[in-house]
This record gives sequence, structure tokens and C-alpha cells, in this order.
Amino acid sequence: PFDLHLKVIDMKYVLLFFSFLVFSSAVHSQNLVPNPSFEDYSECPVFPGEISQAIGWSSYGGSPDYFNSCANGANPVTVGTPANNYGFQHPADGFAYIGLYTFYSTPPDYREFVGVELLENLSIGGRYCLSFDISLGLNMITTDCANGGFGAKLSTTPFSSGIPIPIDNTPAVYSDMIISDTSNWTTFSLQFIADSGYTFLALGNFFNNANTDTVQYDDGNNVGRGYYYLDNLSLVRCDTAMTVDSEVSAECKVWPNPVENELNVLWPNGIKELRIYNTLGECLLLEEFRQFQEAFSKDLVMLKSGIYYVSIKAFNNSIYTHKLIKP
Repeated sequence: PFDLHLKVIDMKYVLLFFSFLVFSSAVHSQNLVPNPSFEDYSECPVFPGEISQAIGWSSYGGSPDYFNSCANGANPVTVGTPANNYGFQHPADGFAYIGLYTFYSTPPDYREFVGVELLENLSIGGRYCLSFDISLGLNMITTDCANGGFGAKLSTTPFSSGIPIPIDNTPAVYSDMIISDTSNWTTFSLQFIADSGYTFLALGNFFNNANTDTVQYDDGNNVGRGYYYLDNLSLVRCDTAMTVDSEVSAECKVWPNPVENELNVLWPNGIKELRIYNTLGECLLLEEFRQFQEAFSKDLVMLKSGIYYVSIKAFNNSIYTHKLIKP
């Protein structure tokens, strides 16, 4: 199975839920990634490295490529679809996709990254679902290996080819799986709870060569370069009910925070349900109340140190979500 991970603020890695399922709660949410299938373009690409022709997208390092069927009339066809400089692949959706180098043996640690400004900032405490399609580009001339470590970073500031995003072995989310399928697209799907009001999304391999697993295909050339196509990106809000410091915050009281042992809740609307989530959106604690009560206390000594979210539902179905720190 895929091994997807989430890096939280304290730099600790935790296992992230991964599946091929489409999250039903995200179906009706807005995709925060503009031009997610790269169909909108300013001009038809002619040469490799023209990622900026895909409206909204830019290089966050190196010279990633933009492929579009409009380029199929060129001679030779270098950035068309399905045939191009780096392999052969039909778009997963529409008539375009992008591509980038994710591993280089020489020069070492060369990488290419793509980035985009999201349509709106992420909400702290909001649960989000990120998905994208990925396929290996393999021509056995300039690309002849597959690698793991592909992932994403979120930031509050943009990067560029001149000021690239750092290769610091600290992606926000990533996959250890080495994708070797050149015929089909593989879909990554994951969910996380935002711990900052992120504005920008970056994609690529953020690990250096020493921390990247590879599979080298022996072609006698062995240039040691990994290259992947990307298409059909989506970042949506999964749970619109989960917000931090909502309008009912003046009515609902949660203390102490930080909390070491006992957590207290007071809500005149009556406490119907209490849930505690970790930063992955996993529910660690559920308390349900059939009878009306305004106050409740719970011993949280079993929780490890970290960041959590307590979500409280009242009898009038109001929901209050509060960021909780366990020292």
C-alpha cells in the first residue's frame, strides 16, 4: 500500500490516511486549485520549460514543462500529447498536463517544482482533501529511473525559478511509493487539517538524493533522472463544519488551554456531542449526551503532547471547534 505522511509544525512525522476513495463530503466543495487540469493557457507551448503558459501556474524551481495537444502540429512534437519529449501519455482529463524532473543524479539534487496561488486562503482548523493524478515519464534517453518521495508543500509566500522552494527533506505531505506505471495514471488522495492560513501550493520531490529511493532502468545510458507527469489536481474543504473560533465562541467556553489533564466545557445551548481530532482529522474521542447538560469535564491524560481540535455540537445543532494544545 501507499505510505503517505504528514509533517506537522513540531517536525514529527505521522502516518496519513490514504485511499483511492472520493470523499463524499468534498463533492460539493469548491476546488481551491485554479486551472486544475491545465486546460486554460495563454499561448500554445512550443518548447520544454513553458509552465507559465498554463494560466495560474509557475515554476517554483527549475524549468517544469507544459504539455498540450495544441502543440501536436509542431515538427518535431516536443510538448504535445500523448507523444512528447519525455514519454507517451494521454491526459487524465481534458487535453493538457504538466511534467517535472523529480530526481537527478548529476548534477546532484537538481529538482523541478510547480506552484500555484490558491483561490482562497486555507482556514486554520479546516479539514481539506488533496488529490492529483501522476504518471511516470520514461523515454530511456533523458529519463530512465523512477523515484519515491513525491509530495506537496503549503506556504504563505510564493517561490519562483529565481528564488526556488528549498529542498530540505520537509514536505508537508508525500508518498514513499515508487510509481513505475507509464501506461496509466495513479491517483493520490489524502486529507489533512490546516495548521496555518496557507495561500500557495507547491508540488515535487522535496527530498535530496540521499533521502530519495529510486529504481534505475538499465538502458546502457543510465543518466539517473526521474520525471513525472501531473494532471487533475483538487484541493477542497472536506468538512465545512470544522472552523476555529466560530461565531458561537462567545457562548461556548473551553478551558484550560493548554490542557494537561482535565478539560472543561460550558455551553448554555446544551452539549449534545464532543469530539477530539488530531491534526490528520482522525477522531480520537467521542462523547454523546442524550440528556441536556450545559457543563462537562473530561480527563485527557491519555492524549500525547501535540495539537488537537475539539469539536462540540449543541442541541440546536450549532458547532463550535477550538484548537487545543497538549503540552
